[in-house]
Amino acid sequence: MNTPVQPPRFPAVSAVIVAAALVLAACSGGEGRKSSNGVACRESTDSATWKAIIAYTKSANPYPQRFLSAATTDSALPDVGVAALQDRGPTWLFPADSAGRTKVRDRLNDGVANTLLVYWHGVQQEADTAIAIRLNGRYIGGAHEGTLSPSVVYRFTCPEDRWVMSDTAAASKT
Repeated sequence: MNTPVQPPRFPAVSAVIVAAALVLAACSGGEGRKSSNGVACRESTDSATWKAIIAYTKSANPYPQRFLSAATTDSALPDVGVAALQDRGPTWLFPADSAGRTKVRDRLNDGVANTLLVYWHGVQQEADTAIAIRLNGRYIGGAHEGTLSPSVVYRFTCPEDRWVMSDTAAASKT
C-alpha cells in the first residue's frame, strides 16, 4: 500500500506576512538614521578619507613617489589613510622619537625620490550629510627637505548615501 505524501502545510497568509517583514527590514536600513559620529550617511567616513588622501597626494608639488605617516601623534593618519598612501607608493611610519626618525631618514636619504610626510587634522562634521577633511604635509630628505606642502580642506557631501567630494580649498593659516 502506498502512503500518501502530503506537502508541508504553511498557511498562505503567514508566508506573505514573513516575506513582507523581510522586505521592510531590508528596505528601511538606516534611512534618516545618524551614525555614532552624527553624520547621516550610509557609507563610512573612511571612504571620504581614502578619497581625500589620494587627491592630496596626486595634487602635491613636487610630485611625491614615497610617503610617510606620522606615528603615535595627534596628526597620525587613521588606518584607512595609511592604506591609501600604500596604494600610491612605498610608505613608512615616521616615529615620534628622534632615534627612530634618524633610522627612517637614513633609509630614505638616497636622493632618488621625493618623500612626503602627510599630516592628518581630522574629519569635521559640517552638516548632517557634509564633512570636511583637512590634510597638509612636509617633504623629508632630498632636494626638497623641509618644503611644506600646503594645507588643504576637502569637503564631502552625501547624496544617495555615498560620499562625494564637493569642494577642495586651500586652508587658511590659523
